Amino acid sequence: MAHTTQESDRAEPTQAGVVVGEPGRHTFAIRGNIADLVPGRRNILNVRVSNPSNWPIVLRTIIVAADNANRRCRAGENLLVGGYHHRRPWAQRYIVPANGRLIVPVHIRLIDAPRRNQNACKNAEFSLHYSGTAGRMRK
Repeated sequence: MAHTTQESDRAEPTQAGVVVGEPGRHTFAIRGNIADLVPGRRNILNVRVSNPSNWPIVLRTIIVAADNANRRCRAGENLLVGGYHHRRPWAQRYIVPANGRLIVPVHIRLIDAPRRNQNACKNAEFSLHYSGTAGRMRK
């Protein structure tokens, strides 16, 4: 039984992260989507991070949140979405070049719950929302 989960057309396609420790407000763009999730299978959501600034930034966090697909297919009960935090012991360091972009892999999985009826999630779409923080890379 194939399920589809992706960034919905109803959601703003790109959300912003904030570069902390800088005077003024500097932001970077975060976006991504994934399709054809199957219950129980771990997938990689390729989160695209774009840096419009004239200097490189170092990612600190990426948070991915999902809205319910419908009233009977709730994200919190049916979807596991990872994130990124630079202080995790196994975390890779991500440097987004000035005026550049990169991909950060994040784990996502549609939960397989055989004791629960998940028919409401068949061919459902979850809107994904992104936020994050970064710091200006110092020489």
